[in-house]
Amino acid sequence: MSKEDKINWSDIKRNLSKLSPKDLTKLISELYALSPQNKDFLDTKFIGGNDVLEKYRNQIKEYIAPTEPWKYDVQVSKAKKVLGQYKKATGNDIGLLDLMISYMECGASFAKEYGVSYDSNESYLYSLSIVFEDANRMIRKLGLEKNHPLFEKLIAVSQKMVDACILEEKDLDKIFNNS
Repeated sequence: MSKEDKINWSDIKRNLSKLSPKDLTKLISELYALSPQNKDFLDTKFIGGNDVLEKYRNQIKEYIAPTEPWKYDVQVSKAKKVLGQYKKATGNDIGLLDLMISYMECGASFAKEYGVSYDSNESYLYSLSIVFEDANRMIRKLGLEKNHPLFEKLIAVSQKMVDACILEEKDLDKIFNNS
């Protein structure tokens, strides 16, 4: 295919605009059936709710804290991808913050239970600290007060991260006082 022959979004959009509502619905139905990723995206985009949030939470746990780590590898990149997929599908910052906190909670529990340390898996712990920083930025962006349930949950998870030697107390003070 030459450069002139490449299809771009404008071409697709032009053809989509010609479809009847019935044909557009049929196309979306075909995309829905085509792959699990399409199904998940459309479920999240149009249905939402706690069931969908729980589904994403379970995926994160599966990747960041497998129940049988001797059988299944930790997959940090896939866990972070789940966060991105949720954000893209919903644009729901509160739901995303909730998932970020779940990511950190699963990771901290896993690190403490299985003795993950900076010596053994620096990238794993680094990903947890990055998500922690992102969650703190989001708390400030959303203007959540310290008595908001997600803010309180973040404080509790932060303490778990300190207990698992992922963060230090001084890091918490610096971040929480940086509002």
